[in-house]
Amino acid sequence: AALRVRGLRMSFPGKRGAEPVRVLDGIDLDVGRGEFVCLIGASGCGKSTLLRIIAGFEQPSSGEALMWGTPIKGPDPTRGMVFQDYALFPWLSVRDNIGFGPASRGLARSVVKETVDKFIELVGLTQFANPY
Repeated sequence: AALRVRGLRMSFPGKRGAEPVRVLDGIDLDVGRGEFVCLIGASGCGKSTLLRIIAGFEQPSSGEALMWGTPIKGPDPTRGMVFQDYALFPWLSVRDNIGFGPASRGLARSVVKETVDKFIELVGLTQFANPY
């Protein structure tokens, strides 16, 4: 499996000394290379928590999440997450929004420009991405 989740549990502290709130309890999941998976459930059932663990933004209370057999310990450029909420910087241009991630990783300007150009061409945003 490309992604393997075993015995995943996640609890959050309760309010004012109350019992912890268990959000995930014993989740097992295998996703093969090239598979497309949808998580469906009621609001508050733990879908986003599971995705945040897989993305590496949170660590589970117990159990494990593995990507290509390697434990997920934090965010990694080999995994991505598309957020439900508005996630662009409205004060930046299309180019600057696309280049924000690569630039923040300290890549050379030429590499950032090449990456931005590639994605603008790939998505067909050339009419919106004039750098001037």
